[in-house]
Amino acid sequence: MPTVRSAVDAVVEAVGQLSRRAEHAGTAVERAEWLAGLRRVVDAAEVGFTAVLARFDAHGDAEVLTGSSTATWCRTELRIGAGDAQSRLRLGRLAGVEPELEEALEQVADGRLRFEQVRQIAHSVRSLDGDPRQGEAVTVLKDLAATADPSMIAAAGRRIRDVVNPDGALTARERQLQSRYLTLSPLLDGMTAVEGLLDAETTATVNAALAPLMVPSGGDDSRSAPQRRADALAEIAALALRTGELPRLSGTLASVDVVITAGTLLAGSGAPSRTAGDGGALVGLQPPRGGGVVLDHPGRPAVLPPSAVARLLCDGSVGRIVLGPDSVPLDLGRRRRVFTAEQRRALALRDAGCRFPGCDRPPRYTDVHHVVPWTAGGPTDLDSGLLLCRWHHRQVHPDDGRQGWRVSVIDPTRGTHRPLLFRGSVGAELTSEPRGP
Repeated sequence: MPTVRSAVDAVVEAVGQLSRRAEHAGTAVERAEWLAGLRRVVDAAEVGFTAVLARFDAHGDAEVLTGSSTATWCRTELRIGAGDAQSRLRLGRLAGVEPELEEALEQVADGRLRFEQVRQIAHSVRSLDGDPRQGEAVTVLKDLAATADPSMIAAAGRRIRDVVNPDGALTARERQLQSRYLTLSPLLDGMTAVEGLLDAETTATVNAALAPLMVPSGGDDSRSAPQRRADALAEIAALALRTGELPRLSGTLASVDVVITAGTLLAGSGAPSRTAGDGGALVGLQPPRGGGVVLDHPGRPAVLPPSAVARLLCDGSVGRIVLGPDSVPLDLGRRRRVFTAEQRRALALRDAGCRFPGCDRPPRYTDVHHVVPWTAGGPTDLDSGLLLCRWHHRQVHPDDGRQGWRVSVIDPTRGTHRPLLFRGSVGAELTSEPRGP
């Protein structure tokens, strides 16, 4: 009879051979078939592991070996997290008393279900322990698993819990609501760490707001999903500031100010920004190397590079404060530099969204960009402005010091009302027509 080690080595070697054969798959269909097959192998191993773990626990072997619980033994000896071990133990124990769950594990072994689906079923009915309807709930979720992933099974499980035990569900939701929090922790390098927990209702609201802004902005959008999510959050905040509908704070509108030195302004590497609110705090900080200091009311400073200041200066919800020697304020901005609400509506009608070729971001999620920078004498007129989404605005004002996309008009007599030419740093040239009527 083979030893445990030799038997396991044989299985591992067989799986390795399957993996090596899969590497030679020549088509997408073949690779997909290999992935599905290997997933079945993994699931079958999970079912076997769970069955042996249930027997190990039932015999009290962990206490015999180490004097500890099975979950602790799994954590220390198998390097399995405590929560992972507990969910496996629960599945094994419940399968011993619920025939429907045991049948679901058999369906995993023959490839009809996935192990994670069955584990989620066991997790979803945990609140029904001792309730005679637990078996019925397992049956409902098992039938659903034929066409649903674990997240859908979890949602159905919550619905079952709400129907069977509405008082308990209400208590759980109240407990979740009390656990909500959001913290913004500034780091030494200027970044900010975001951490938090959201209740189900808030999560649904946030996801609904983020989803339309997380769609890639054309084929050139190389951002990862987490990066697009972070940018979407920034776009939502910018939209809220742009509408001016936020509650007043200390009697003033929510606003952001760019603080910049007169020397930097004269040098042309940065410039005063626009004013969207009546307030904005002031702080005497010298921006490094021609950059600017951005303040959110009531005045927490953040140092920005010149490229970011230039991007902020194109449009909207940021005011400017120019500092002279000894940080004395010389100028608090001039509103006529800003594109008015009427001009924005006209640009929204003309451009119908971001003007970068191939981008379909709608107007409300765009900035107004000056073709000729305001600091270089560019006018705040309709024929010198165009709409760019936040992602493509960053491509025009890149933060990493490289040459960004340059935008120029093709017909100087009509300006941005006619086609625009976008030139990339490697010689690419794209044209863009206004999409509106």
